[in-house]
Amino acid sequence: MPSNIETARLKLRAYREDDLDAFASLNANDEVRCHVGGSLTRAETVIRFRSFFDGGPDEAWAITLPDTGAYIGHCWLLMCEHGSFSCPASGVGATAQR
Repeated sequence: MPSNIETARLKLRAYREDDLDAFASLNANDEVRCHVGGSLTRAETVIRFRSFFDGGPDEAWAITLPDTGAYIGHCWLLMCEHGSFSCPASGVGATAQR
């Protein structure tokens, strides 16, 4: 489970079960997901969301506003073992509401 990271403008925190609806809304938005493969159905979103609790991306955070706690996005860090064929590359990514 990732540690919380907080700045004056954003808070990155571990996902909670009650984040599913906000995560689904983000992933259903064509504009938000236009550069990461397009929008996801609710079923696809549930599978991805469950992966955060079942050993999915090495680190995945909900992005929230520190003053209100409002969910505004998602970010992740993928770490691949050297020489691993199961993951094409390590990387960082994020999606956020406009």
